[in-house]
Amino acid sequence: MHSTLRGHKKAISSVNFSPDGTMLGSSSNDRTARIWDVNTGKQLLCLLDHELGISDVAWYSDSSTLATASDDTTIKIWDSNDGTAIRTLRGHTNYVMSVAFHPTLPLLASGSFDNTIAIWDLASGHCLHRIRAHDEMVVSVSFNAFGNKVLSGGFDGTV
Repeated sequence: MHSTLRGHKKAISSVNFSPDGTMLGSSSNDRTARIWDVNTGKQLLCLLDHELGISDVAWYSDSSTLATASDDTTIKIWDSNDGTAIRTLRGHTNYVMSVAFHPTLPLLASGSFDNTIAIWDLASGHCLHRIRAHDEMVVSVSFNAFGNKVLSGGFDGTV
């Protein structure tokens, strides 16, 4: 099946299926993230609370929580049922390019143009660890399936 979903006003930066497969999250340079119904293609929610473009979107394992990474240096945690911004994570000093949820724990990894990876506690909103893993910007982060390792990719050509 082929569908075209329209709603964003600028370039799309990221798309991800929800873990339960019922929704799609998309992010854009238009400062919005959108949640779509996979079966109907209907837009369910438009999430607008960032000051600059959104570079990444990620789902928590229960499909009820979404994270967005933004050029405004923040990460927002959203309730995907009603679109409420639950929490704003601050600590990066440059664009946040990538976010990834831990597979089982309430933790989030983020990668930024400030050359760091941050590990966040979602319950408190505090940054637990900051890792300077690259000589240049971090553009991608991911947990392994067990949650005991974090991968990152950077502009310096290293993983």
